[in-house]
Amino acid sequence: VQESVYYALERKDMLRHLRNSDSSETNTNYQRVLDKIRDAIFVVSRSDGALLYSNSRAKEWFGANIGEALEDVLEYGLLESEEVEMEISTRYPSAPRLTLRSESLGWGRSDACLISMREISKQKRAEDAFLISQRKLELIQRGAGYWIWNPSSKELFLSNSISTSLR
Repeated sequence: VQESVYYALERKDMLRHLRNSDSSETNTNYQRVLDKIRDAIFVVSRSDGALLYSNSRAKEWFGANIGEALEDVLEYGLLESEEVEMEISTRYPSAPRLTLRSESLGWGRSDACLISMREISKQKRAEDAFLISQRKLELIQRGAGYWIWNPSSKELFLSNSISTSLR
């Protein structure tokens, strides 16, 4: 959690500096920061969609298909919008489910779009497992019944379906 907060603050500070800077020297300094982030990062020219920068995580996830992956996400209209945030599914096994964020910024002398992607497959599996367990619990409560034993008070609670069947 602490690392996520740190990256969020760094990202916000970096975007503020990049928006206010014309210097490619500043961009080079931030490229070092971007390479350390666990999210895949692309910087894309708004005018022609050309890839201006991709960090090491983007190269790791998409490898030789990096241009193809970029084309896929640009179909969401990222270059036409000031700011976008959404969840997407991809065809790449290294990053099947992602949150995608896009923001406008200046990159050197170019009007650009910073696209960040965070892998959320593990989070989504946990959410799905939780929902399944909730559904199972609801079915048990409605159908077969359940009981709860409180060892400190030595009380037994029986669901209606069990209480009714014992009468």
